[in-house]
Amino acid sequence: MLGHPSLRVTIRGLLAAALIVRATTGLAAEPGAARRGVVWTDVALRLAYGADSSTLRPSSPRPNAALLVLGEDSEYRPASGPVSQNPNAALDELASELAAVTEDLASRLDGQPITITDDPNQAGLFVILDARYPSAGQYGGYLNAYNCILTITVIDSSTKETVAAATLASEYGDAIDVSQFAEGTTTIWKKLPLPSESSQIEGFAGVLAKYLHIPEIASTESAPAVLGIEGALLYLQNESFNNLYAYLRDGKTLTRGASGENAKAFQAMLIDLGAGIKADGQAGSQTITAYQSVFRDALGETVGDSLDQRAFESLVFAMVAGRDAALARSLYPDAPTELIDTLRAERLFSNQQYYSAYSLFMSLGSYGDSADRAAMCVQPWPSAGALERAGAYRGTLAELKILSTYPSDTACLVKIYARDGGFAASLFVPGGETTTIGIAPGEYMVRVGSGQAWFGAEEAFGQDGAKYSTLEFNGEDKLMRIEQEYTHTLTLLANDLPNGAAPVGADPLTWEAFAAKESE
Repeated sequence: MLGHPSLRVTIRGLLAAALIVRATTGLAAEPGAARRGVVWTDVALRLAYGADSSTLRPSSPRPNAALLVLGEDSEYRPASGPVSQNPNAALDELASELAAVTEDLASRLDGQPITITDDPNQAGLFVILDARYPSAGQYGGYLNAYNCILTITVIDSSTKETVAAATLASEYGDAIDVSQFAEGTTTIWKKLPLPSESSQIEGFAGVLAKYLHIPEIASTESAPAVLGIEGALLYLQNESFNNLYAYLRDGKTLTRGASGENAKAFQAMLIDLGAGIKADGQAGSQTITAYQSVFRDALGETVGDSLDQRAFESLVFAMVAGRDAALARSLYPDAPTELIDTLRAERLFSNQQYYSAYSLFMSLGSYGDSADRAAMCVQPWPSAGALERAGAYRGTLAELKILSTYPSDTACLVKIYARDGGFAASLFVPGGETTTIGIAPGEYMVRVGSGQAWFGAEEAFGQDGAKYSTLEFNGEDKLMRIEQEYTHTLTLLANDLPNGAAPVGADPLTWEAFAAKESE
């Protein structure tokens, strides 16, 4: 990390042991009410419950109760500079900033049934906060400034599914007032960004709202009671969309240059459908260009430079189809099934669920450009090495070397889990190559997938022609044991075992089980 190490407050250091940062939050059961909440760390969770946010499964989770957790590798650098030399002052500042973030987030989720809980066993959601500090540059030749990037990830505590995520940035401009630098320091750090300052927050809030609300209309087991636009809006559960629809239903249009909440809702719809614009409430030329592009790409139609009721309803249809194809077919029985499936496949692709998108595009046969889109789902191989690492299992006291003797046209994805099922690491190993990682001593379960077509870290090699298995090492529990001060070598598909090497068995595994983030 660039800058002065003495100015760093580490989550695993200062916030270790049983320390829990207390902050005032606005995400309360009653609108506008403030309450005392806690922000947990993974260290504190492990001490109290023997598991961190990636492995803890609450005993009695409430669906809409959220637990705030500071990511274990997160950092905090007090904007007040040398105050970091006083840990208590640094924690007070951190608590204050976290309170501002959660209160601002609460205002963006106004009306949603979400509460902050202090009890991890009641948490239906884990809200993971992770801060980073990239350099903003040097000013005046000697003043160093750092921006702050805050990632908010919402995880279902039971399934470990990522519900919603947003990356927020708090950045310095081209010039900085020297008065912003505390006396005695030549380095300053941006404060944690507020959700309302990010263009992502509307889409983030919409996704989270959709997950929190599971209205009757969302069930596809029987036909929904309300069809078309009314049923779709009930499913989306977004008040700003409802207000915009009421405005357009009176025969009005939203034209280039419009501003205000309706313009912001319009922009949020475009962002949801993949437009890279900001929801700033100013529907200028960039918004209209994005509108025309989204309409053409998603629906194969052209539109002018204004939004009317018909175009709004088409955008809502595209949003619902992307989320739930079966529901869209129920809500819109006259809509082409191929179009609905295409919209669903496009959203899967944008979510980096490349194999799922590939399968759906392939099922569409010659419809549109489905074949070309299916081909785009196959991703280039990454270089040999770790794709993901969990901080708790990083280490320098032992090494794991993985050697692949697969042919050069076949690669392997190796997933490593702790004894309790917690995810430790995933490594990509092309045929004939080797990769080595530092790892904490312990006992691990190892899963291996192999194939030729690569669909990304989440969905690996898909199901077609790929193989997946759990390795069974010698020993009653069939786990791989990593001992301190040793380099352990795991050879994949070795025809001739090296002298002294022990063979490892393999238990076949389904693609669905392999693709799951957590082991069972």
